[in-house]
Amino acid sequence: MDKEKEELLKQWLDKGKEELGVAEFLSVNYHPTPDETICYLCQQSAEKYIKGYIFYNDIEPEKTHNLKDLLKICQNFNAEFSLLITKVSILNDYSVLPRYPNELAISEVDAKIAISYAKDVQEFILNIIEKAEKETIQDLEKAINIIQTEIAEGDVDEGLLAWAKEWLAIAKTDDPKLTLEELELYFELTRARIKYIEEKALARKTHIKSINKDDKENNNAAEVDLAKFESIINKMPPEMQEEMRGFLRDLEK
Repeated sequence: MDKEKEELLKQWLDKGKEELGVAEFLSVNYHPTPDETICYLCQQSAEKYIKGYIFYNDIEPEKTHNLKDLLKICQNFNAEFSLLITKVSILNDYSVLPRYPNELAISEVDAKIAISYAKDVQEFILNIIEKAEKETIQDLEKAINIIQTEIAEGDVDEGLLAWAKEWLAIAKTDDPKLTLEELELYFELTRARIKYIEEKALARKTHIKSINKDDKENNNAAEVDLAKFESIINKMPPEMQEEMRGFLRDLEK
């Protein structure tokens, strides 16, 4: 995760934490408890955390207060978000602060439940993000172990191992960090490059993606995949960027 993205994500999460904190403060220190306001703040807190997670996955959050719709987007990235459906559905009813007394029949019990559910959303999403960040490191470490085995068996040269170690160091310092998709593409690209060097000839696109050369649709898909590598190249150390762009140009000939 690059620094700019990290800072914007922090803003989403901090706002959610702030709104939940205000709701908890009001429930303890304000009498009679402003139950409607507390429930509204809990909905707002959950919204910020959910939108923060969507942003974390490189999608600009929709300008909507419908938590159920936002949760569906999260489920596309992680099916475990289905565990929040019931709690989010209840919080969703508080998306608009009532303008008049007794407009909604909200009790102190409702307010306490809303705080509990908002806390659950907070904890769930923070844990999911922390887990994803750790998995990026673990995947790199796992890849290095695989590459070391392949080197011992004579399947690849040590250049690939050096690159993998370099990316591991980058990931651990968060400056910048590859997404899991970029990690997969990076290793596909790197393996293709190693094969290209070993053969001293132009690497075919089939070294990056297993495709049927007679299948026009699959060939088009491969070209789209090649375009994705640009995001990875931009995150490489400067001295590697031009070399890798030249390699891609060769692939496209």
